[in-house]
Amino acid sequence: MLLGGLLVLGVRGPERQGGAPRGHRVFGVARQAIEAIDVTLGERRFAARRAPGGWTIDGRPAGPGTASALDDLGARLAALRATDVFRPGDGADFGFTRPRAEIVLRTPRGTRRVTLGDTNAAASALYARRAGDARVMQVGIGILSDVERVLYNRDREAAAPG
Repeated sequence: MLLGGLLVLGVRGPERQGGAPRGHRVFGVARQAIEAIDVTLGERRFAARRAPGGWTIDGRPAGPGTASALDDLGARLAALRATDVFRPGDGADFGFTRPRAEIVLRTPRGTRRVTLGDTNAAASALYARRAGDARVMQVGIGILSDVERVLYNRDREAAAPG
């Protein structure tokens, strides 16, 4: 019994890892550096620009809901990390010939373009590819919710009387 007690005291449990998420940064930009976000999601699209007084979307000032959604989308894109990265050996498409979405960020340092293709087998992530990069990444499917939120708020605010 003494030996069992010593073993219990001597064995350490698993260590929790905290801190920043791991994985390749998809866009590699700081949130405050984003000057513009252009998104094509199927047949829908928007072009948002950060101006000194706030966001504009499709050439008009963004309403409060749209501005909030754009702030959240910018934060998500700046923090977005790949859950997996690989180089496909067989030239498989992963949905890039008919992409689900394309996201373009503009910063003072240039333009970053990412194409989103099909979902993985578990439908928990999307295949993504940066322009000019042969690697394929997997990113959380939640990114589509943030894009849809911008589109929803833009359309709702544009239809509001006033």
